[in-house]
Amino acid sequence: MRIPEWDWSLICSVASAVAAVVSAIVAIAAVILSVRVAYKQREAAKEQTRLAEEQKRIAERQAAFELEINQREERRRTNWVDAEVCAFLQKHSTERWLMPLCFVAATFDKTQPYCRELYRDFCCLTNEVQCALFEHEGISLRVGEWDCSKSLFSSCVGALKELSARSFPDDHSSVLYDNGKYLRRCLVHGEMRVDVAARDACSSRPFGRLYEQRIVDVLSDAYDGTGDYCHEPISLLKKEYSIAGSDETQACFFVAELCMYLAILGTSSKESEHEYGSIYDYFASGDCTMEDLFLRVLFEVYVRLLRNR
Repeated sequence: MRIPEWDWSLICSVASAVAAVVSAIVAIAAVILSVRVAYKQREAAKEQTRLAEEQKRIAERQAAFELEINQREERRRTNWVDAEVCAFLQKHSTERWLMPLCFVAATFDKTQPYCRELYRDFCCLTNEVQCALFEHEGISLRVGEWDCSKSLFSSCVGALKELSARSFPDDHSSVLYDNGKYLRRCLVHGEMRVDVAARDACSSRPFGRLYEQRIVDVLSDAYDGTGDYCHEPISLLKKEYSIAGSDETQACFFVAELCMYLAILGTSSKESEHEYGSIYDYFASGDCTMEDLFLRVLFEVYVRLLRNR
């Protein structure tokens, strides 16, 4: 039996055709796969964009909600502060001219049991309400501007000593020994009215109603460099007022008056650049106490000698 011969050219043609078909199928499959991958990628990108937009909308809604909550809380806080300010000013309407001294009272010692309810109530307020009170009254003082790590009283005593030594280098007398004990002890006699203290002091002095004016005259001439007593005004005043033989109330009153006018007359008018209310008018009314006088001394020293350091 004869075996037929292979037609190799045909076989090659068939193989080539099969290979071409397989290649075409592979190419088509690759195209389909790439199209499918591209489609999936586009769908994933669309989903990511959708999710990003949704997250953005959620964030915007959350921000709007938080803003509304904050605005509502701010309105509530503002209304509360306004109510506290109103209540305080209504309660202390006749004493509102002493508001600058509230700053000193809180800075000196907010736990001090002050005789005047105005000071006690002010010390119990929050800093926010205290600041709002000063802003409402147009007082150029801000709660917290003094470094509480330093004693306001000791700083005031030190500033007065420096001013006295600088202004009167030949006068070695002082009324502020023992860290100003007589000035501080004004608080012991805090409820005594200033006019009563002045009357008691004047009763044993030849100056009568000129008690305070004599201090002003001597210090004014001393600061101006005129008069026979310009070099040792403090020594002269202590001798004239017989402070060594005075009782404690008279000594405290004299020391407070002297310290106050040392600060007022010994400084320029820088304090006029600020607004501190009508404290001077209130003192002129004669309705003040030794406690008020003590706080005013610290106030005058603070605004004139310490605040702008």
